[in-house]
Amino acid sequence: MKQVREMEAAKKIRAIIVINPKGEHVGTVQAYFGARVVVDVWNVGDRAIIKTAKAQGVELSAADEWEKFAPFAHQQGSAGGGGYDRFTAALAGMYIDGIKLFDHCGQDENSRRALVAYQKDSEKYCGEGASPEARQTGEKVLKRKRELFRRQGMRLANGGKSLHYMDGLNRLREMGYKIITAI
Repeated sequence: MKQVREMEAAKKIRAIIVINPKGEHVGTVQAYFGARVVVDVWNVGDRAIIKTAKAQGVELSAADEWEKFAPFAHQQGSAGGGGYDRFTAALAGMYIDGIKLFDHCGQDENSRRALVAYQKDSEKYCGEGASPEARQTGEKVLKRKRELFRRQGMRLANGGKSLHYMDGLNRLREMGYKIITAI
């Protein structure tokens, strides 16, 4: 007898559990892979929902009515076409536990500002004419910034010429979340 995950219908669905670094279940992703990829993203628990609302500029408290929570508890997206990662594209723009998910090479104003600051420090400490002491200090400063980027789910690319968020659920994984594919 075939296991459920080996059946033809199971190849068209995916269920993913998101666990935060504290070990709490904070999100569930359900996906259907047909002509279009359709995703449902659920924030699980009041804290995850409140953090998601806050990330979008809305203040909620645990005392608020469910109608205020609902738009931040469940999100839906889809992506069609071919030749690219439709699953990640369908997740782009959604939030889990207050963290925005991006498509491949996603950027926002925060990542652009961080890149400019990184490039200025790189030029200041490691640019032409920098002393050996400045270069040594610069390497420490830049290493700390690269670690901060990683903890925020970002990475430098193109020799430090671009800074973008990691794609989809990989951003959460890089930030210490566990991504468990149940189906």
